[in-house]
Amino acid sequence: MASLNQNFTIYDLDKFAVKFTVSDADSALNAVGNKVWWGVAPANNSLPEAVVMQKSNGAWTQGGASNQVQNYGGVTVFPTSIEIEAALSNGSPGTYFTGSVNLTPPSYPGTYYHECVYSGDGDQEGSTVIANGTLTVEQSLFTESNFRV
Repeated sequence: MASLNQNFTIYDLDKFAVKFTVSDADSALNAVGNKVWWGVAPANNSLPEAVVMQKSNGAWTQGGASNQVQNYGGVTVFPTSIEIEAALSNGSPGTYFTGSVNLTPPSYPGTYYHECVYSGDGDQEGSTVIANGTLTVEQSLFTESNFRV
């Protein structure tokens, strides 16, 4: 069952980590073959091309065929929980989806939708949305004073 309303707040350009605890799994989450995907999109647009940050712990399959989901790391799977880490990105192409630089909204506060999906065997057809909610980005006086960019 999904944990709804997993809402949290960060300040613009902050590094952050979120942890989702799963209490209704019938086995350890970190079993061989597990896959996790976490995505963030503007709250008013949930189209796939609107995803501004995503993380995965590897390629998923769909009906036995490999289907590469963006694999940018930052996902750690434990027996009863999943931790997502968003490092501060410097904006270079290799880190584009990994950091909070992508969560700098045009106005503050900025509201985003996030969703975490899990599959015990890595197959998209058997996946489950385990958590979702909003991620609010507040304005940082430090950042806006150009002390970090």
